[in-house]
Amino acid sequence: AVYLLYKFHFTQGELGNYFAFVGIWIVITQGFITRKVAKYFNESKVVQNSVIAVGLCILGVVLVPSTTLLYMVVPFFAIAVGLSQSNITALISRSADAGVQGEVLGINGSVMALAQAIPPILSGAAAGLFEPQAPLLIASALAVIAGLYFNNHLRNLRLTHS
Repeated sequence: AVYLLYKFHFTQGELGNYFAFVGIWIVITQGFITRKVAKYFNESKVVQNSVIAVGLCILGVVLVPSTTLLYMVVPFFAIAVGLSQSNITALISRSADAGVQGEVLGINGSVMALAQAIPPILSGAAAGLFEPQAPLLIASALAVIAGLYFNNHLRNLRLTHS
């Protein structure tokens, strides 16, 4: 929201409309697209691509010069986020033994909550110390690095088990 105010001079109503549009696309992703993608690709393959796509979409938000293009990034961003979150949870669920699956998913829920609490605090500091787009650039870089790390980790697992 801070970045949208800074770059596009959004009003409160425009911010609300923007985030409502994001929410609609998240619902579409979780209600329809995730199910369709799961028919054709396993969780690992989806995460390999979707986490990097999240980072690139965040970078897209920073680079677009107009609100029209900003709104065009939203579906891709929402799809990438929706696919990442659901498939990461599925991977965690499948990797845990049946006896500890609930415990592992509970820990995952706690980590996810923490991961959603800390960045807003750090983002405010980064935006204040540097520029309003700094948190988005950091988030973009971290998402791409996480995706590349995950891809490398999978490659190493395949080599180890070959």
